[in-house]
Amino acid sequence: MWRGVVTIQSLMINLTGIARYFTLERYCLMAGHYLKVYFADRTHNKVKNN
Repeated sequence: MWRGVVTIQSLMINLTGIARYFTLERYCLMAGHYLKVYFADRTHNKVKNN
């Protein structure tokens, strides 16, 4: 009885950990993408102004 509860609990913990990892990865990718776009925009504007 208790063993089943423990396995379910550990499964849930693993799932939340995996989900957290994936969201973290996605946020990092999004942040990197926005930084790239931002810096590309700034350099482009610098070139335009000169």
